[in-house]
Amino acid sequence: MTKQNTLLYTLILLLFVALFTMLCFQSRLATDDYWYIWNVNKYGIVKCVGSQYMGWCGRYVSEFMRYVLYRNLQINQTWYFLFPLTSIILLVCGVQKALGGITNYLHFSIPLVQKWLASLSFSALLFFLSIDKGECWFWYNALNDYLLCIVAFVWGVGFLFQTQYVLASYFGIIVCMIYTGGGSEVFSAIFSLIATFYLIICYRKAGSFSAFVSSTINKKLVVFYFALTLAFLVVVVAPGNYARASLLPPSNFFYSFVIATKSCIKFIVLFVPPQLPYIIAFLVLFLLIGKGIKVKHPNLFAPTFQFFLFRLTMFFTLVIFIFFFVIAYLMVEAGPARVWLLGSFLLTMYLCLVAFYAGYSEVLKTKIINALTILSFGFGISFMLFHLINQYSIVTKYSSALDNRNEFLIETNKTITKDTLIELAPLPSCGMLYSSEIQADTNHFTNKALRLGYDLKFHVIVENKK
Repeated sequence: MTKQNTLLYTLILLLFVALFTMLCFQSRLATDDYWYIWNVNKYGIVKCVGSQYMGWCGRYVSEFMRYVLYRNLQINQTWYFLFPLTSIILLVCGVQKALGGITNYLHFSIPLVQKWLASLSFSALLFFLSIDKGECWFWYNALNDYLLCIVAFVWGVGFLFQTQYVLASYFGIIVCMIYTGGGSEVFSAIFSLIATFYLIICYRKAGSFSAFVSSTINKKLVVFYFALTLAFLVVVVAPGNYARASLLPPSNFFYSFVIATKSCIKFIVLFVPPQLPYIIAFLVLFLLIGKGIKVKHPNLFAPTFQFFLFRLTMFFTLVIFIFFFVIAYLMVEAGPARVWLLGSFLLTMYLCLVAFYAGYSEVLKTKIINALTILSFGFGISFMLFHLINQYSIVTKYSSALDNRNEFLIETNKTITKDTLIELAPLPSCGMLYSSEIQADTNHFTNKALRLGYDLKFHVIVENKK
């Protein structure tokens, strides 16, 4: 990759970093955040986690992390921006570590600058391929279960392929897999499936059990697999899962196929095509990296691009359908946007692998690659500048209005002596953030959560503008 290309991609990704950082600073507490703050203040961390495990869900690790966060930061908004910001930093660093370990395992290397650019591009593409960016990336309550579950898995893969500090890498694998397995039952189920496939491939490649266990990476893979599986089983057996399931309609195995099929169509056919500019903006980099590796290692990969694409597409299609089927069976519906983040992660991995191998296999002519590169720069710079300017205008108004509303609630709470009803003006658009808006119904869970979080002596509703 030329120096000019490197500088241009650096500019695009710096604009993305600026956009994401600005959104982190403007993010605010919302809906369930308030309820968790009230709950942990009333019962304490240990009792809250135990109560959730026994009465609502088995995600013991993410629940614990969630309550630690709320217990320490409370209702004060000052330091919450660090949570989503730290999450994406961990993701980028995790991808970089995993990328370095995997390339070293396959006996080639990517220049350090390109490796960091690839890690940032992967994270940026995942961001723009997310169904609801606010719910997936800036809602504090959801980060523990979903995004950080992906982050832990990526770091676990990095430790798996780490060749130095072997004992420390075992510890890293166990910690990461405990979080992955105990963070989200849907995510850990799919990650366990992927780990099972890889374990079978490695065993078949070894040819015998003695040959399999003689490899250090295979030993680490066994630890990786069992740590993930055991942590996942602790989630599965939680009494809270069954208590929550009793509140949902009965699961229907065959109808879940219908829901999963509709979800796949909605995701692949309806959602992905409009994201093509972002795919081009952040994916061409992997094409160029693959082309550069071909020059240094012309005989590194034997399979043709057509064979690789067919096998990878079949595997991706199988895993993505199982993913949507698991959601449909457990929730008896397509599931919320935050759960679909794993689908976006799988799609991002698939696209990056295809682009890299296309570049390595040289299936595209130089003119086409040059044209795609120009499009990539055009889309990347223009879209990042547009979002940076547009979102700043939107989210600063939103955060300012919400801060003023909350200050009004705090001051009013000091003077109100009896139960009454306060009507609030609607909040402006939250843009790419997650909205903290309440409803025109005091019984709505968002209204109740806000009242508990601020310990209000009165009820609140939002003005109905129908």
